[in-house]
Amino acid sequence: MRDAMNARLLCAVLLFSGAVIAGDAKPPAEVKGPQTRTVRILGLCTPEREDALRESVEKHPNVKLDSINYARSEATFSYNTKEFGHDSLQHVIGAKGFGVKTTPRPPDDKLVTLEIPIEILDCAACCLGAYNSISKIDGLEQATVDRKGKVVAIFDPSKTNREALVKALRNAGAGVEKSPEELAKEAQEKVAKDAKDKEAKEKGKREGEVIAFSIYWICQTFYYTNFVLPGIETGASGSGCFQSKCGGVRSCVEFKACFHVNS
Repeated sequence: MRDAMNARLLCAVLLFSGAVIAGDAKPPAEVKGPQTRTVRILGLCTPEREDALRESVEKHPNVKLDSINYARSEATFSYNTKEFGHDSLQHVIGAKGFGVKTTPRPPDDKLVTLEIPIEILDCAACCLGAYNSISKIDGLEQATVDRKGKVVAIFDPSKTNREALVKALRNAGAGVEKSPEELAKEAQEKVAKDAKDKEAKEKGKREGEVIAFSIYWICQTFYYTNFVLPGIETGASGSGCFQSKCGGVRSCVEFKACFHVNS
């Protein structure tokens, strides 16, 4: 009996202790107030696009654009997480053609900066079109477009290269000026093509001469076989010569082939 009472007493003590502990435990503190977040922005390709980014945020009271770092295509936003989630940011700036690049930027010493000369662009929409043609290439970390005729691309050389960027720009209709390497390559290809064409022309000329020479000898053979030789033979036989000196046929006298014409 005493053991049963002791067991009940122990259970009561443990339950009371648990209740006290549970009552003293505090829930995780809820994050309140404005939160600051710096993100990489897709579509920030010209200085004019900074105004478009500001306009896209001004219409939403729950988010504030604190600053823009155009040199790195980054922007810092402030917002209250209770009223405005992280995922909502993409929806807000997407209305103006912007996006959030979620992958971290590699170290600068792992990236290559390349200037690609292009034809002069007419408007901001053309600049955005040129940017969009390369923005989704894997390895491109940042790009800006100068309307006066220049694309500056920052990329990971282990994932992409100049040829891929130029190809995408040309496919989009952007007139990309040829690099010295491309010009040198084209010059070499032209020299090789001209040499090949010259060789083919000379070969055709030689073959034509062979054919012409062959036809000439065929004709000569036919002529002597059918006209000259029969005249010589009949003239020598003395049968029917017009000059009554030999018996040759007309061809014998006409072609001066008879041995007896002047006899």
